[in-house]
Amino acid sequence: MFGSAILDVGIGLVLVFLLVSLILTAVREVVETWMRSRSGDLVRGLYELLQRDQDTLKLVFNHPLVFALHKATDGGDEALRALGLGKPGESLRNARQKLPSYIPTDIMTAVLCEVYNQSKQPIASAPKFAAELQKLFLTLENSAISGAVDLEANVAHLYDSVMERATGWYKRRTQTILFCLGLAAALVFNINAVIVGNYLATSPQAREAASGYATQFVAAEQERRRKGEQPVAMPTAEPADTATTASPADDGSALPSDAATGEAVQNDAPPAPQVPIDQLFGDLQDTIGLPIGWSGATVQRIQAVFPHGPTAQSGSCLGYIGPILLLLAGYLITAFAATLGAPFWFDVLNRFVSVRSVMKPKAKDDAA
Repeated sequence: MFGSAILDVGIGLVLVFLLVSLILTAVREVVETWMRSRSGDLVRGLYELLQRDQDTLKLVFNHPLVFALHKATDGGDEALRALGLGKPGESLRNARQKLPSYIPTDIMTAVLCEVYNQSKQPIASAPKFAAELQKLFLTLENSAISGAVDLEANVAHLYDSVMERATGWYKRRTQTILFCLGLAAALVFNINAVIVGNYLATSPQAREAASGYATQFVAAEQERRRKGEQPVAMPTAEPADTATTASPADDGSALPSDAATGEAVQNDAPPAPQVPIDQLFGDLQDTIGLPIGWSGATVQRIQAVFPHGPTAQSGSCLGYIGPILLLLAGYLITAFAATLGAPFWFDVLNRFVSVRSVMKPKAKDDAA
Protein backbone atom coordinates (compact mmCIF):
# COMPACT_ATOMS: atom_id res chain seq x y z
CA MET A 1 0.00 0.00 0.00
CA PHE A 2 2.85 2.37 0.85
CA GLY A 3 4.49 1.82 -2.54
CA SER A 4 1.16 2.29 -4.30
CA ALA A 5 0.62 5.63 -2.53
CA ILE A 6 4.04 6.88 -3.63
CA LEU A 7 3.30 5.80 -7.20
CA ASP A 8 -0.04 7.63 -7.12
CA VAL A 9 1.69 10.79 -5.91
CA GLY A 10 4.12 10.44 -8.78
CA ILE A 11 1.29 10.03 -11.25
CA GLY A 12 -0.34 13.23 -10.01
CA LEU A 13 2.90 15.17 -10.31
CA VAL A 14 3.56 13.80 -13.79
CA LEU A 15 0.14 15.02 -14.90
CA VAL A 16 1.04 18.49 -13.63
CA PHE A 17 4.42 18.45 -15.38
CA LEU A 18 2.72 17.29 -18.57
CA LEU A 19 0.35 20.25 -18.37
CA VAL A 20 3.17 22.78 -17.99
CA SER A 21 5.15 21.11 -20.79
CA LEU A 22 2.19 21.46 -23.15
CA ILE A 23 1.88 25.12 -22.25
CA LEU A 24 5.58 25.65 -22.94
CA THR A 25 5.38 23.85 -26.26
CA ALA A 26 2.70 26.24 -27.50
CA VAL A 27 4.51 29.33 -26.22
CA ARG A 28 7.94 28.19 -27.42
CA GLU A 29 6.72 27.66 -30.97
CA VAL A 30 5.21 31.14 -31.02
CA VAL A 31 8.54 32.55 -29.82
CA GLU A 32 10.50 30.55 -32.41
CA THR A 33 8.17 31.62 -35.22
CA TRP A 34 8.70 35.23 -34.19
CA MET A 35 12.49 35.03 -33.63
CA ARG A 36 13.41 32.53 -36.39
CA SER A 37 16.54 31.66 -34.40
CA ARG A 38 17.18 28.50 -36.44
CA SER A 39 17.88 30.64 -39.50
CA GLY A 40 20.28 32.72 -37.47
CA ASP A 41 22.11 29.59 -36.29
CA LEU A 42 22.39 28.34 -39.88
CA VAL A 43 23.92 31.59 -41.08
CA ARG A 44 26.24 31.79 -38.08
CA GLY A 45 27.42 28.22 -38.66
CA LEU A 46 28.17 28.89 -42.35
CA TYR A 47 29.92 32.13 -41.44
CA GLU A 48 32.23 30.21 -39.11
CA LEU A 49 32.76 27.46 -41.70
CA LEU A 50 33.80 30.07 -44.29
CA GLN A 51 36.36 31.54 -41.87
CA ARG A 52 34.21 34.68 -41.51
CA ASP A 53 34.67 35.58 -45.17
CA GLN A 54 31.70 37.91 -45.80
CA ASP A 55 32.13 38.02 -49.59
CA THR A 56 32.03 34.24 -49.91
CA LEU A 57 29.04 34.06 -47.57
CA LYS A 58 27.16 36.44 -49.87
CA LEU A 59 28.13 34.34 -52.90
CA VAL A 60 26.77 31.20 -51.22
CA PHE A 61 23.39 32.72 -50.35
CA ASN A 62 23.05 34.30 -53.80
CA HIS A 63 23.83 31.02 -55.57
CA PRO A 64 20.77 29.78 -57.53
CA LEU A 65 20.56 26.51 -55.61
CA VAL A 66 20.40 28.35 -52.27
CA PHE A 67 18.48 31.33 -53.61
CA ALA A 68 15.56 29.00 -54.40
CA LEU A 69 15.28 28.12 -50.69
CA HIS A 70 14.72 31.62 -49.30
CA LYS A 71 12.47 34.61 -49.90
CA ALA A 72 15.09 37.38 -49.87
CA THR A 73 15.76 39.43 -52.99
CA ASP A 74 19.43 39.55 -51.99
CA GLY A 75 20.25 36.55 -49.85
CA GLY A 76 23.83 37.62 -49.23
CA ASP A 77 22.87 40.97 -47.74
CA GLU A 78 20.14 39.36 -45.64
CA ALA A 79 22.64 36.80 -44.34
CA LEU A 80 24.94 39.60 -43.19
CA ARG A 81 21.99 41.37 -41.56
CA ALA A 82 21.07 38.15 -39.74
CA LEU A 83 24.58 38.18 -38.26
CA GLY A 84 24.23 41.79 -37.19
CA LEU A 85 26.74 42.91 -39.86
CA GLY A 86 24.32 45.05 -41.81
CA LYS A 87 23.59 48.72 -41.47
CA PRO A 88 22.89 50.03 -37.95
CA GLY A 89 19.24 49.79 -37.00
CA GLU A 90 18.38 46.96 -39.39
CA SER A 91 16.25 44.22 -37.85
CA LEU A 92 17.92 40.84 -37.36
CA ARG A 93 14.52 39.18 -37.03
CA ASN A 94 13.27 40.53 -40.36
CA ALA A 95 16.39 39.22 -42.09
CA ARG A 96 16.05 35.78 -40.49
CA GLN A 97 12.42 35.52 -41.58
CA LYS A 98 13.54 35.63 -45.21
CA LEU A 99 16.27 33.01 -44.85
CA PRO A 100 15.97 29.20 -44.73
CA SER A 101 16.19 27.37 -41.43
CA TYR A 102 17.98 24.43 -43.07
CA ILE A 103 19.93 23.76 -46.26
CA PRO A 104 20.42 20.09 -47.28
CA THR A 105 23.97 18.78 -47.24
CA ASP A 106 24.05 17.82 -50.92
CA ILE A 107 22.99 21.31 -52.02
CA MET A 108 25.47 23.11 -49.77
CA THR A 109 28.27 20.74 -50.83
CA ALA A 110 27.61 21.43 -54.51
CA VAL A 111 27.51 25.19 -53.93
CA LEU A 112 30.72 25.35 -51.87
CA CYS A 113 32.66 23.15 -54.30
CA GLU A 114 31.45 25.19 -57.27
CA VAL A 115 32.44 28.49 -55.66
CA TYR A 116 35.84 27.06 -54.73
CA ASN A 117 36.49 25.77 -58.26
CA GLN A 118 35.52 29.17 -59.66
CA SER A 119 37.99 30.86 -57.32
CA LYS A 120 40.81 28.87 -58.92
CA GLN A 121 40.03 30.17 -62.42
CA PRO A 122 42.68 32.62 -63.71
CA ILE A 123 40.15 35.28 -64.67
CA ALA A 124 39.42 38.68 -63.19
CA SER A 125 35.77 37.86 -62.41
CA ALA A 126 36.66 34.78 -60.36
CA PRO A 127 35.63 34.99 -56.68
CA LYS A 128 38.49 35.76 -54.32
CA PHE A 129 38.90 33.58 -51.25
CA ALA A 130 40.47 34.96 -48.09
CA ALA A 131 43.80 33.37 -47.18
CA GLU A 132 42.32 31.36 -44.29
CA LEU A 133 39.46 30.05 -46.43
CA GLN A 134 41.82 29.18 -49.28
CA LYS A 135 43.96 27.19 -46.83
CA LEU A 136 40.89 25.38 -45.51
CA PHE A 137 39.76 24.24 -48.97
CA LEU A 138 43.26 23.17 -49.94
CA THR A 139 43.26 20.97 -46.86
CA LEU A 140 39.83 19.57 -47.73
CA GLU A 141 41.00 18.88 -51.30
CA ASN A 142 44.11 16.97 -50.27
CA SER A 143 43.03 15.25 -47.04
CA ALA A 144 41.00 12.16 -46.19
CA ILE A 145 38.85 13.74 -43.47
CA SER A 146 35.79 11.79 -44.57
CA GLY A 147 37.76 8.58 -45.15
CA ALA A 148 38.79 9.35 -48.73
CA VAL A 149 40.74 12.06 -50.57
CA ASP A 150 37.63 13.58 -52.10
CA LEU A 151 36.77 17.27 -51.97
CA GLU A 152 32.99 16.87 -52.08
CA ALA A 153 32.96 14.17 -49.40
CA ASN A 154 35.21 16.22 -47.14
CA VAL A 155 33.14 19.38 -47.61
CA ALA A 156 29.96 17.43 -46.83
CA HIS A 157 31.57 15.97 -43.71
CA LEU A 158 32.69 19.43 -42.54
CA TYR A 159 29.28 20.95 -43.23
CA ASP A 160 27.53 18.22 -41.24
CA SER A 161 29.92 18.81 -38.35
CA VAL A 162 29.23 22.53 -38.37
CA MET A 163 25.47 21.92 -38.45
CA GLU A 164 25.81 19.60 -35.45
CA ARG A 165 27.54 22.42 -33.65
CA ALA A 166 24.76 24.81 -34.65
CA THR A 167 22.26 22.29 -33.34
CA GLY A 168 24.05 22.46 -30.00
CA TRP A 169 23.62 26.25 -29.97
CA TYR A 170 19.92 25.83 -30.63
CA LYS A 171 19.47 23.18 -27.95
CA ARG A 172 21.27 25.14 -25.26
CA ARG A 173 19.33 28.29 -26.05
CA THR A 174 16.08 26.36 -26.16
CA GLN A 175 16.69 24.84 -22.73
CA THR A 176 17.35 28.28 -21.28
CA ILE A 177 14.23 29.73 -22.89
CA LEU A 178 12.12 26.77 -21.79
CA PHE A 179 13.29 27.10 -18.20
CA CYS A 180 12.46 30.81 -18.12
CA LEU A 181 9.08 30.18 -19.73
CA GLY A 182 8.47 27.27 -17.35
CA LEU A 183 9.19 29.43 -14.31
CA ALA A 184 6.91 32.14 -15.66
CA ALA A 185 4.13 29.61 -16.34
CA ALA A 186 4.54 28.10 -12.86
CA LEU A 187 4.11 31.53 -11.29
CA VAL A 188 1.30 32.76 -13.56
CA PHE A 189 -0.76 29.58 -13.20
CA ASN A 190 0.47 28.89 -9.65
CA ILE A 191 1.72 25.38 -10.34
CA ASN A 192 3.96 24.51 -7.41
CA ALA A 193 5.37 20.98 -7.31
CA VAL A 194 5.86 21.05 -3.53
CA ILE A 195 2.30 22.20 -2.81
CA VAL A 196 0.82 19.67 -5.25
CA GLY A 197 3.01 16.84 -3.94
CA ASN A 198 2.11 17.59 -0.32
CA TYR A 199 -1.59 17.68 -1.19
CA LEU A 200 -1.40 14.33 -2.96
CA ALA A 201 0.59 12.79 -0.11
CA THR A 202 -2.07 13.76 2.44
CA SER A 203 -5.22 13.13 0.37
CA PRO A 204 -6.03 9.51 -0.54
CA GLN A 205 -9.08 10.70 -2.52
CA ALA A 206 -6.93 12.98 -4.67
CA ARG A 207 -4.42 10.19 -5.30
CA GLU A 208 -7.17 7.82 -6.34
CA ALA A 209 -8.74 10.44 -8.60
CA ALA A 210 -5.37 11.26 -10.20
CA SER A 211 -4.60 7.61 -10.86
CA GLY A 212 -8.04 6.96 -12.32
CA TYR A 213 -7.84 10.03 -14.52
CA ALA A 214 -4.33 9.08 -15.71
CA THR A 215 -5.48 5.57 -16.61
CA GLN A 216 -8.34 6.93 -18.70
CA PHE A 217 -6.10 9.62 -20.19
CA VAL A 218 -3.44 7.14 -21.35
CA ALA A 219 -6.05 4.72 -22.70
CA ALA A 220 -7.72 7.50 -24.68
CA GLU A 221 -4.39 8.64 -26.16
CA GLN A 222 -3.43 5.09 -27.13
CA GLU A 223 -6.80 4.64 -28.81
CA ARG A 224 -6.35 7.86 -30.79
CA ARG A 225 -2.95 6.70 -31.98
CA ARG A 226 -4.31 3.32 -33.01
CA LYS A 227 -6.81 5.18 -35.16
CA GLY A 228 -4.01 7.21 -36.70
CA GLU A 229 -5.17 10.57 -35.35
CA GLN A 230 -2.56 13.31 -35.07
CA PRO A 231 -1.98 15.43 -31.96
CA VAL A 232 -3.76 18.77 -32.18
CA ALA A 233 -2.28 20.35 -29.06
CA MET A 234 1.15 20.71 -30.68
CA PRO A 235 1.40 23.75 -32.98
CA THR A 236 3.46 23.69 -36.16
CA ALA A 237 7.11 24.49 -35.62
CA GLU A 238 7.64 26.54 -38.76
CA PRO A 239 5.62 28.93 -40.92
CA ALA A 240 4.24 27.95 -44.28
CA ASP A 241 7.62 27.95 -46.02
CA THR A 242 8.86 24.97 -43.98
CA ALA A 243 8.24 22.55 -46.82
CA THR A 244 10.96 24.19 -48.91
CA THR A 245 13.45 24.97 -46.17
CA ALA A 246 13.25 22.28 -43.50
CA SER A 247 14.73 18.86 -43.28
CA PRO A 248 12.50 15.76 -43.16
CA ALA A 249 13.93 15.21 -39.69
CA ASP A 250 12.13 18.22 -38.22
CA ASP A 251 11.41 17.31 -34.61
CA GLY A 252 12.61 20.18 -32.44
CA SER A 253 15.70 18.39 -31.26
CA ALA A 254 17.98 19.61 -34.04
CA LEU A 255 18.61 22.70 -36.08
CA PRO A 256 16.51 21.56 -39.06
CA SER A 257 13.88 21.54 -36.49
CA ASP A 258 11.12 21.66 -32.50
CA ALA A 259 10.36 21.62 -30.40
CA ALA A 260 9.46 20.89 -30.05
CA THR A 261 9.75 21.71 -27.54
CA GLY A 262 10.28 22.64 -27.45
CA GLU A 263 11.57 22.90 -28.36
CA ALA A 264 13.36 19.80 -27.57
CA VAL A 265 11.72 16.55 -28.52
CA GLN A 266 13.83 13.47 -28.98
CA ASN A 267 13.48 11.46 -32.17
CA ASP A 268 12.69 8.24 -30.31
CA ALA A 269 10.16 9.80 -27.93
CA PRO A 270 6.44 9.23 -28.41
CA PRO A 271 4.36 12.11 -29.77
CA ALA A 272 2.73 14.54 -27.39
CA PRO A 273 -0.81 13.76 -26.23
CA GLN A 274 -3.82 15.10 -28.07
CA VAL A 275 -5.64 17.14 -25.47
CA PRO A 276 -6.55 20.84 -25.29
CA ILE A 277 -4.47 22.59 -22.65
CA ASP A 278 -7.45 24.36 -21.08
CA GLN A 279 -9.31 21.05 -20.78
CA LEU A 280 -6.37 19.36 -19.06
CA PHE A 281 -5.95 22.31 -16.69
CA GLY A 282 -9.65 22.22 -15.83
CA ASP A 283 -9.60 18.47 -15.26
CA LEU A 284 -6.62 18.66 -12.91
CA GLN A 285 -8.10 21.57 -11.00
CA ASP A 286 -11.75 20.54 -10.85
CA THR A 287 -12.00 16.78 -11.45
CA ILE A 288 -8.97 15.80 -9.37
CA GLY A 289 -8.96 18.88 -7.17
CA LEU A 290 -5.25 19.63 -7.39
CA PRO A 291 -4.16 22.93 -5.81
CA ILE A 292 -3.19 24.76 -9.00
CA GLY A 293 -4.30 28.17 -10.18
CA TRP A 294 -5.11 31.11 -7.95
CA SER A 295 -8.39 29.96 -6.44
CA GLY A 296 -9.17 30.75 -2.81
CA ALA A 297 -8.52 27.20 -1.66
CA THR A 298 -5.12 27.11 -3.37
CA VAL A 299 -4.09 30.45 -1.88
CA GLN A 300 -5.04 29.12 1.56
CA ARG A 301 -2.74 26.14 1.04
CA ILE A 302 0.11 28.51 0.25
CA GLN A 303 -0.67 30.57 3.32
CA ALA A 304 -0.70 27.42 5.43
CA VAL A 305 2.99 26.92 4.66
CA PHE A 306 3.88 30.05 6.62
CA PRO A 307 4.02 30.11 10.45
CA HIS A 308 0.92 30.94 12.49
CA GLY A 309 0.16 31.68 16.09
CA PRO A 310 2.85 32.85 18.53
CA THR A 311 5.65 32.26 16.03
CA ALA A 312 4.05 34.64 13.53
CA GLN A 313 3.18 37.19 16.18
CA SER A 314 6.73 37.37 17.50
CA GLY A 315 7.67 39.47 14.49
CA SER A 316 10.75 37.37 13.67
CA CYS A 317 11.52 37.03 9.97
CA LEU A 318 13.54 33.85 10.44
CA GLY A 319 10.41 31.74 10.56
CA TYR A 320 9.49 32.82 7.04
CA ILE A 321 12.79 31.97 5.37
CA GLY A 322 12.14 28.21 5.26
CA PRO A 323 8.59 28.47 3.83
CA ILE A 324 9.71 31.00 1.20
CA LEU A 325 12.58 28.76 0.10
CA LEU A 326 10.20 25.79 0.03
CA LEU A 327 7.74 27.62 -2.23
CA LEU A 328 10.56 28.84 -4.46
CA ALA A 329 11.89 25.28 -4.73
CA GLY A 330 8.44 24.10 -5.80
CA TYR A 331 8.25 26.62 -8.65
CA LEU A 332 11.83 25.83 -9.72
CA ILE A 333 11.11 22.09 -9.76
CA THR A 334 8.10 22.73 -11.99
CA ALA A 335 10.21 24.84 -14.34
CA PHE A 336 13.02 22.25 -14.56
CA ALA A 337 10.53 19.43 -15.14
CA ALA A 338 8.81 21.31 -17.94
CA THR A 339 12.06 21.61 -19.91
CA LEU A 340 12.00 17.83 -20.46
CA GLY A 341 9.04 18.18 -22.81
CA ALA A 342 5.51 16.84 -23.09
CA PRO A 343 6.47 13.62 -24.97
CA PHE A 344 8.86 12.69 -22.17
CA TRP A 345 6.25 13.16 -19.45
CA PHE A 346 3.59 11.30 -21.39
CA ASP A 347 6.00 8.39 -21.75
CA VAL A 348 6.67 8.49 -17.98
CA LEU A 349 2.93 8.67 -17.29
CA ASN A 350 2.35 5.66 -19.54
CA ARG A 351 4.98 3.66 -17.63
CA PHE A 352 3.61 4.69 -14.24
CA VAL A 353 0.09 3.65 -15.24
CA SER A 354 1.40 0.29 -16.47
CA VAL A 355 3.22 -0.33 -13.19
CA ARG A 356 0.17 0.69 -11.17
CA SER A 357 -2.06 -1.68 -13.11
CA VAL A 358 0.24 -4.48 -11.97
CA MET A 359 0.56 -3.31 -8.37
CA LYS A 360 -3.14 -2.65 -7.73
CA PRO A 361 -4.41 -6.24 -8.19
CA LYS A 362 -1.54 -7.45 -6.02
CA ALA A 363 -2.48 -5.01 -3.27
CA LYS A 364 -6.09 -6.22 -3.39
CA ASP A 365 -4.98 -9.84 -3.12
CA ASP A 366 -2.82 -9.03 -0.06
CA ALA A 367 -5.73 -7.25 1.59
CA ALA A 368 -8.00 -10.23 0.99
